[in-house]
Amino acid sequence: MTLPAAVKLLRCAGDRSLLEIILHEGRNRQIRRVAEQLGYPVVALQRIAIGPVRLGNLRPRAVRPLSRHELAALQPTTQPTTKTQPESQSLSVAYAAPGDPGG
Repeated sequence: MTLPAAVKLLRCAGDRSLLEIILHEGRNRQIRRVAEQLGYPVVALQRIAIGPVRLGNLRPRAVRPLSRHELAALQPTTQPTTKTQPESQSLSVAYAAPGDPGG
């Protein structure tokens, strides 16, 4: 069991939908599995932020130095968390289409 996620419908075009999903605690392939169980295979999935760090146009497997602002924002997340304090958020955008084979 994981912490609740926030889901927002950003756009619908024909049989495809664009969703913004904010996870406070993510598991491997969690978005794909949940969407598939609901009948919406994921066509594309893109992580756009990890905690307070926005990825912008960073390409897959690329790296960049963190800004001072990002480092400062990450400082509180390095402290031990309590059960009432959610872990850092992971923001993803998923494109889903009912009946699409997804990937």
